[in-house]
Amino acid sequence: LKAMFVFGISLGLTAISGCFGALCDHVTFLAIYIGALAFNAVLMIFVGVWSIIQMSNRQKRWNDITSDNWKAFPDSAKDLAQQAFGCCGFDAGDNLAYKGPSVDFWSSSNSTVSNLCTGEGASKTGCHDAMISSNTGAERFVLIFLIISLIICIFSISAAVVAKSGKSVPRKSDNWKSATPLL
Repeated sequence: LKAMFVFGISLGLTAISGCFGALCDHVTFLAIYIGALAFNAVLMIFVGVWSIIQMSNRQKRWNDITSDNWKAFPDSAKDLAQQAFGCCGFDAGDNLAYKGPSVDFWSSSNSTVSNLCTGEGASKTGCHDAMISSNTGAERFVLIFLIISLIICIFSISAAVVAKSGKSVPRKSDNWKSATPLL
């Protein structure tokens, strides 16, 4: 959490540097902006690839779990998995679901909540399939977010390089200087 806070502040300072450099035509601030964006782009690539590798490894470990492993899990672990993924048991339709009183893991009171695997509205999805599909979805999200972020970074760096080189686009407000008087 501290790392995210520091990263957010550094991005904010980078944005301020870029805005100040662009508004005041200050080359030093634009150079700082370009360098910081390039560093952040490399950092995003590293963290994104690392996250995808971790999720892929987690999915491989989950694929290796069998129904015998699921039976050996304590009831609290089964209950947590069933609440987190909205599933029941290991595979769809098996009798391995935890059906006892569920603990509300997301509140500080540790009160009991209704078990998702009891009654007519019980989930028909097994936790094995639910974990794999949620992990695959998370991998796709991280990959798409990484690609979009890098496109924005490349566009921003390109714009800053153009601004730093002094090849500015004429502004509409500059046209009044060369306009002929109406009178």
